[in-house]
Amino acid sequence: MKHFICIASSLLLAVLLASCAAAEKPAAVQLREFKNEDAVQASNKAKAFAGGFFQALADKDFAKWQLHFPPKDESRIDKRKFERMCAELDGAFGKFRSSGYLGELTVGDLRNYLWKMSFAKTDKNKEVIREAVFFVRVYCESGKQPEISGFGVKVF
Repeated sequence: MKHFICIASSLLLAVLLASCAAAEKPAAVQLREFKNEDAVQASNKAKAFAGGFFQALADKDFAKWQLHFPPKDESRIDKRKFERMCAELDGAFGKFRSSGYLGELTVGDLRNYLWKMSFAKTDKNKEVIREAVFFVRVYCESGKQPEISGFGVKVF
């Protein structure tokens, strides 16, 4: 069973990362250090983006997540890709139940905001809870406000 979960998790991560990949290579971004005044705006953007994702996942309504996309992602993620993500998550973990904020991690000039996602699936007539971490990565570009650079699901 653990082997299946590892394989399913790897496949899910591959699908999510592939759906986040850009068709063309963007120009190099010059990152700048986060300043105190960036912290609230970065956190709010990440929370709105994640909250929209969780609501869309619960209701199977892409539009609820789409409202919170950064402009650069509006054309990269569409309803069809979202439906594939939902199907992969449902198949690997079960029905989405809830989310809870875990905190943030700093990696150089990036901030990673983390949430625990809980799912439930019936296995051998028993409800099994499965959890994963959802992250939203935020950066600051020189001369600009904080922006979302990516997101994903991490399974342990």
